[in-house]
Amino acid sequence: MLKYSYRNDKIIVSTIVLKELESILEERFNIVNKYFINCDYIILTKTVNEDYNVARKIEYKNNFNIGFYDCLHIVISKRLDSILITRDNKMIDIAKEYVTVNKPEELVS
Repeated sequence: MLKYSYRNDKIIVSTIVLKELESILEERFNIVNKYFINCDYIILTKTVNEDYNVARKIEYKNNFNIGFYDCLHIVISKRLDSILITRDNKMIDIAKEYVTVNKPEELVS
């Protein structure tokens, strides 16, 4: 089983997650965003045009069983050669065809 290494691994946060956090946290978002920007183990990443095209293909191929943003996260994870972390079982079933995917609890002791 894969374990998280607190010394070497990075957490990648997409602009999609930032937008979601902004709508949830409202005025507190600036505190969290500042933390993300200044944190050594967090990398902020943006989507690129090709991500949208590939995500639409995954969405269509899987009969729209997961949302477009979930498809985007699969594509971003693939492009960055990273592990996708989610608890969404539908997303896990689809994502495992493209990337390594784990639930958070599978990565910590």
